Amino acid sequence: LAGEHETIYQMGTSDSNRISSRRLTELTALAVRQHHRDKSDAGEDKLRSKIRARLEPMPVTYEQFERRSAPMLKRIADRLIDTIDEKLPRWGAPRLEAFAERARDELVKVSTFTGQVQELIELFKPFTIDHDIAFRCDNMRALWARVTPADQDRLLWAPHLIDWRRYWLETHFPGLQKWTFDKLDEEFGAKPKTIYTYKSIVELFEAATKQHRNRLALRLVRKEEDSPPIAYTYGQLHELAWQGAGVLRQLGVVPGERVIVMSENRPEWGISYFAILLAGATVVPLDKELTLAEVVNLTKVSRARALVLSRKVVERLAGEANLAVPIGDGEGDPAVVWSPAHPAFGAWLAAQTGADTKVFAFDELLTEPEVSVGAVRPDTKGDVLASLIFTSGTTGTPKGVMLTHKNLTSMVSKLSSLFMLYKHDKLLSVLPLHHTLEFSAGFLMPLMHGASIDYLEELEADSLQRALEDEGVTGMVGVPALWQLLERKIYKNVSDAGVIVEKVFDTIVDFNRSLRDKLPWDLGAGKVLFFPVHRKLGGRMRLLISGGSALPADTLNAFRGLGFNLYEGYGMTESSPVLTVMRPGEKQIAGSVGRALPGIDVRIDRPDASGVGEIIAKGPNVMIGYFENPEATAQTIQDGWLHTGDLGRIDEDGNVFIVGRKKEMILGPSGENVYPDELEETYRDSKYIKEMSVVGLPAGDTGHETVAALIVPDYDHDGTDRRLGREDVREAVREHVKKISKSLPLYKRLKIVHLWDHDLPKTASRKVRRRDVIGELQRLERAAKGGAQARQLGEGQTLASGTWLHDLLADVSQKKRGVITTETRLEELGFDSLMFTELAVALEAAGVNLPDPSELQGLETVADVEKLVTRLGAKAKSEKPKRERLKREKDARDAETAKADDIDVPGPVVTLGRKALRGGMRALYERVLDTGIHGTTHVPPFGGYIVAANHASHLDTGLVKYALGEQGDALVALAARDYFFDDPIRRMYFENFTNLVPMERHGSLRESLRLAGEVIRDGYILLIFPEGTRSDTGVMADFKPSLGYLAMTNRCGILPMYLAGTHDAMPKGRYLPKRGERVAAHVGPYLSYEDLVKLGGARPRSEQYRAITYHVEGVIRRLAPRDQAWTLGDAGTTPMAEYLASQGKTIEEEATT
Repeated sequence: LAGEHETIYQMGTSDSNRISSRRLTELTALAVRQHHRDKSDAGEDKLRSKIRARLEPMPVTYEQFERRSAPMLKRIADRLIDTIDEKLPRWGAPRLEAFAERARDELVKVSTFTGQVQELIELFKPFTIDHDIAFRCDNMRALWARVTPADQDRLLWAPHLIDWRRYWLETHFPGLQKWTFDKLDEEFGAKPKTIYTYKSIVELFEAATKQHRNRLALRLVRKEEDSPPIAYTYGQLHELAWQGAGVLRQLGVVPGERVIVMSENRPEWGISYFAILLAGATVVPLDKELTLAEVVNLTKVSRARALVLSRKVVERLAGEANLAVPIGDGEGDPAVVWSPAHPAFGAWLAAQTGADTKVFAFDELLTEPEVSVGAVRPDTKGDVLASLIFTSGTTGTPKGVMLTHKNLTSMVSKLSSLFMLYKHDKLLSVLPLHHTLEFSAGFLMPLMHGASIDYLEELEADSLQRALEDEGVTGMVGVPALWQLLERKIYKNVSDAGVIVEKVFDTIVDFNRSLRDKLPWDLGAGKVLFFPVHRKLGGRMRLLISGGSALPADTLNAFRGLGFNLYEGYGMTESSPVLTVMRPGEKQIAGSVGRALPGIDVRIDRPDASGVGEIIAKGPNVMIGYFENPEATAQTIQDGWLHTGDLGRIDEDGNVFIVGRKKEMILGPSGENVYPDELEETYRDSKYIKEMSVVGLPAGDTGHETVAALIVPDYDHDGTDRRLGREDVREAVREHVKKISKSLPLYKRLKIVHLWDHDLPKTASRKVRRRDVIGELQRLERAAKGGAQARQLGEGQTLASGTWLHDLLADVSQKKRGVITTETRLEELGFDSLMFTELAVALEAAGVNLPDPSELQGLETVADVEKLVTRLGAKAKSEKPKRERLKREKDARDAETAKADDIDVPGPVVTLGRKALRGGMRALYERVLDTGIHGTTHVPPFGGYIVAANHASHLDTGLVKYALGEQGDALVALAARDYFFDDPIRRMYFENFTNLVPMERHGSLRESLRLAGEVIRDGYILLIFPEGTRSDTGVMADFKPSLGYLAMTNRCGILPMYLAGTHDAMPKGRYLPKRGERVAAHVGPYLSYEDLVKLGGARPRSEQYRAITYHVEGVIRRLAPRDQAWTLGDAGTTPMAEYLASQGKTIEEEATT
């Protein structure tokens, strides 16, 4: 020390090769422009990059920076923020206030960013502006001079030789890009808004209801336009929920016990949820469509202390339990929530479960208790169980996901940090509230911000359109099926205007989407270009969220092109449920489900060479485990990581791409991994494919699988060649598959392809049931091979051991293949008259011609069937030339006769005629008759199923068609050829202007069933009157088992419908309806094919058909309102056959009487 100091060695250039701040600014500008030019040349964000490459930054003085740059923008933003805070009215003007709040949020972002820029400038100002500092390097230079020449070559010290331009553009700036900019983005880039995470849902509830006490919270929009909605404010929600908590405590419900909530979407669902949590209990939300057996099973498994059921749900369950319950007051009025079925079902359920389980109506729960409401307030912590959600196995041993308060509040906080809601927002709830996505994003998130939620009394097309158009909805959460439905509705209106309009519309949509993708900001051109579309959706829609399953890229592009922001997310119930989501303001990446939510770690476990592996996640939203199932919990959560079972990859920007399910991955013959989702995305790029599913079919005992696909053709595609027939469309699909296969590696190509005219089997959340697809493909493969063998037999070839026939008999009788031998007696297999009919149909499908199906009923053993098939095969060979010659002659004669007699009707006349008849039908049911339609939400948005209804009048067919709404055009009925198509005039009318399909009145049952099957497979809706004939008295008769046979054979569902008042309006013998008569259609819940399989159980097939038919008859009888009870006769709500059996009688005896 003593005036001395250590020698300082500095490395720099400022004393020999100076570089000024001004010059560095110029070089940085060059580097940035070069960066954007490279991006433009690579085709990345081309338009935006071209614009930025032409913008040249320039150095300015500090005073100019203060006046014209970031400090100026920050001052303006801060003043506008203060003005909004001071001047914005709080007494009204909701739309102005909502706009101002959103503007304030954007101004805060501007103020924050410009403040960061200002801080950086101030940090370096002493070195770049205030002082011109030169760092001397004399000591370093002297030291380097003392180094040997060899070391000088190894360590070059020559700052005077540095080419600053080259160094800055080729070394320094690329180094910053590689190592520094990412960290700067994390430090100074846009961050998700920080949202407070509540410790529990109870805390969230108390804060929201206190802060927004007088604001509207929940509404039920009535289906009648002139009926006022049922509405609750946040204050009323608070009061009723605490009352419900008091009622539960009064019942003896203690913290930790479970209470079931099962209802359609309505405000009382959410209020009941909060009431249960305020009592310290756990909510078990159930799907309102669960069957009686499933509800009983889940009540036992969860050991529920009580059930809260809506009126619709409890009356349906009571009907399934065959409880005789009187019809309560206020039927059809959503404000009346109690039913006599509540106590009746409660007593029945207690007897079934052996527990004292209370069944509540909403008004029984949400009422003033005898105990003090606020006497005991639960100390609910974040780790307390809030929801127990059963996701699978609702029969047998179900799997229940346990979500805590903290799981759900952290999820709401993370979603709110990305999707900002305001208290003037209004969300429309269309997904069932028991779905975790709707509960988190569509219920808790809006309530947390003081927004309001609308529910629909009837979730049908008209109500949905009216709500979107008139109620000022700003957001909606949905599954891909909903967005596809809206997309089809929009494009259908356009296609109806003609091909030219459709082409222009598509061009503008593509242009706007391209413009949004290329420009750095959204100009909002979509709202201007597609103003009618936005007006139909209310004009204020700004937040659309999709989840539950993969969103087709075409649908996402369509909404983006129309000017909407549709964000896709990914997750599962076990993660509360969102893991990743597209973010507002970020460019949408095709095929990606977005980046991980803030605070959630998403990774790929054991990625392969292409980066594909299982998606795993960790975060506060991950469940604590499965209910009383430690084995399943240990398999799913390992070392704190949630193993999703989904396969995917993550790009360098963190975008997640889903490839498929780990369990669904197909193992190729050489051990290759084939991902079904990837192949589906590749193959379904055709206008002729409606939907498809790729699965792996087991290939013997090798452990490998064959790549197979079940494809549903789109016969109603929107192409210009709409005149293509059914077979032409199917051929186009086959050609498309061949074309795509040629472009793929051999192991990825589809090896087995079957076309199917039904919708793919799906779960309640619209996910494809791949296991059912595999079963259907196996059945189709077996049938195809059996048919080929039968054709060989018809050509005189022998068939070893009758294997195909034994398989066919096993399939018809539902017996194991091993129990069927040549000596097996048919009665041992359970054959009856109906099963013999099914056998005849199966043999005919295999190519065996049966001149007289009744001949089968005289057979006793399998050997007899083999002999008959062999004889018919030999006979077919010997008679084939003669039969074909006679057929050609007959076809020629028929064609000549038809050509001479048929009346040719021009296409435009047919179109006008059909429109006129539709208008006439509407006028009949809307003006002449007093028509009521109930339960239209049960009508599926697809075809390929059966409508079963009672039959008492010629008005019935038209009433069914009217009740189906938009789906009514697809309704088809079978009609007697000898009556409706006998002469040229009738044939001309019914062929051109109706949807009647001719059948031989006195032909075989097999032929009738074949025609009916073709109608269903073609995607039409088949109307069946199971009574077999029109009732003369209006009293219902018994239903024929052929209804169950037809549904099971064609693997389709049944829509039950009770028709009221048609007999009085137009009884048999009357040719015109009575004006002003009241008629109504009561639509029951749709029974899917899966539901019918459960109803049939493990019985022999003939008994399955009867069980299904009797169940449908019972449903239809229970749909009858009280004033129509006389139409049910003595049987009442019991199926006729079961009623007569209880009286010791049979259908045949009753008919004779």
